[in-house]
Amino acid sequence: MKTILLAAKALNDIKQAKLTFADFSNQLRAKEYEQLSSQDKRQVRTFVSCALHKDEIAKFTLLQHGLDGLDPLNRSIVTVFLCNRYFLHISETKEEELVEAITGDNDKEVVKNSDLVFGKVKSLFPEQLDFKTPFALSLRYNFPMNFIDRLIEDLGYNKTQRFLDKYSNVYQIHGRINLNKTTAESFYSENKDFMAINLKDAFVFTGQDSIKSLQSYKDCLFYTMPLSDLAISDQLVQLGFKTALILEQEKTSMLIDLAKQNIEALLHVVVSDKHRYHVVSSVTKMFELNNVKVATNDRSELLDAYDLVYVTPSSSNLEQIKARPDFFITFDLTKDNATNVMTQLNIGKTKVSPGGYLVLKVGSLLKKETSDITAQFLKDNPDFSLLSDRQYMPYHKEQTIAYYALFRKNPINEN
Repeated sequence: MKTILLAAKALNDIKQAKLTFADFSNQLRAKEYEQLSSQDKRQVRTFVSCALHKDEIAKFTLLQHGLDGLDPLNRSIVTVFLCNRYFLHISETKEEELVEAITGDNDKEVVKNSDLVFGKVKSLFPEQLDFKTPFALSLRYNFPMNFIDRLIEDLGYNKTQRFLDKYSNVYQIHGRINLNKTTAESFYSENKDFMAINLKDAFVFTGQDSIKSLQSYKDCLFYTMPLSDLAISDQLVQLGFKTALILEQEKTSMLIDLAKQNIEALLHVVVSDKHRYHVVSSVTKMFELNNVKVATNDRSELLDAYDLVYVTPSSSNLEQIKARPDFFITFDLTKDNATNVMTQLNIGKTKVSPGGYLVLKVGSLLKKETSDITAQFLKDNPDFSLLSDRQYMPYHKEQTIAYYALFRKNPINEN
């Protein structure tokens, strides 16, 4: 019961926006939890993660069984208990222990008389439910209703269900071999869990272990990128650019790939803050990217124009769904990310030379942040034309969420 109570406290703090799941994970290494064994720490983290992932179905179930009126901490205790009972099965906690942990006489009485707690209900999911509804998708895949409605509006019901089905799968990991450290032949002979794919020195990692356990940060025999980024990078290198500007709001490995694939080109990277500046600077040294210069927004010394400008604006960034289970606790669909995407694209266009290329890469599938931006940009900028665009989805072989658009600025008319 100890681990359930610790998890419930953390869950309650996360849902009240007092901390994030990432902060909580870091706290597990601090003094507050030093009395726990490694196994207990893993249990606490698993309880919190599961409870956050099952947030929608837990809220619905507590409401259906009259437990939604509990004190927030008591509600979190019951939620973690139910997640363990119906999904995890890792703690043999008895119902009487749960009742004892509930504070307040009224709440204790409600829990004591709950069929849900004392095992007369066999499933958290309602048995009689029309599965062809947004509500059913919300419960089945544990996404907020307003997000499901937004997906259906943009994708339609069938594509939304297909997207949610595939997004529950574990990604394969794709990347590129660092030929400064090894050869492709020796890399594949020593790393049997990596398979070569039909891209230059690119691989798919198919093992079950964390990829971080396979090499030290300093060794960097490989670097990981979505397969979509690898394909995009190959296409951009074929454009034959001599100068490139990367305006980075979202973390990207594209600068490594473009610099290593085209060592004759000069790349300038402009980042949004000092932390990213130090990260990108260390990466350029680690991979010996002598053709890359990094600067923050306020200190950049740029050329007047570039052959290629690559823009990665912040957006809804739906990739975080997998990275952070508390993503939708703080996710705000009313935030106008589209304005920022268009602003960054308009900044990028001013640095494109005549006949040069402008690239937009957004980690989103919402039309307002992707194809609608492209249509509006072309309408407002007749001196640019669209060469190609694509929405990458989890059910494509690339297994990522990303929107990619390649524009070209019209050459100067010599006549």
